[in-house]
Amino acid sequence: KAAFQHGYEQYGVDILQRLIDLMKKHNEDLPVAYTPEGKVDEGIPDNWGQAAVYSALIEGLAGIVDKSTQFRNVEISPRWMAAGKDSAEVAVRYGPTGSFIRYSYIHNPSKKTIVLEVDGDIHDGTARILLPPSAKRGTVTVNGKSTPSTTDVLNKSTYVVIKNWKGNKSKIEVSYR
Repeated sequence: KAAFQHGYEQYGVDILQRLIDLMKKHNEDLPVAYTPEGKVDEGIPDNWGQAAVYSALIEGLAGIVDKSTQFRNVEISPRWMAAGKDSAEVAVRYGPTGSFIRYSYIHNPSKKTIVLEVDGDIHDGTARILLPPSAKRGTVTVNGKSTPSTTDVLNKSTYVVIKNWKGNKSKIEVSYR
């Protein structure tokens, strides 16, 4: 998760891919510890490690961080571009009837746009949109209206940041150059 949050997104994706490979090797189970001989250590519950991986997937790659409770104050930082994905659908919910965040992410490299459509009861949202390595800035609209943004650089990664948006449904569009 730290790799995603500190500008090492491709390294974070690489770690997740290696974990997927380990799961395939162990019948879709993810052992959390190994002995010095490389065998699975049965002394530690596997779900401890699985919770950390789930957190890295949701808060890291999908980029959904609940800054308060029930997704009222949320930060969304989709990092699918680092995984070579131009589109993704993500939904996270507190329990079967609880608050949720759902988004669709579409990157169109030929148009140089990234569209993030978000659904959820957001009172104070921050979107941090990862740009391609060649892009240095972007302009933003939220629900079709020009919106102020800032640029945040973490190591070699550039993000366009939109703060203080709210609503049940929002369409954030970033045009970059």
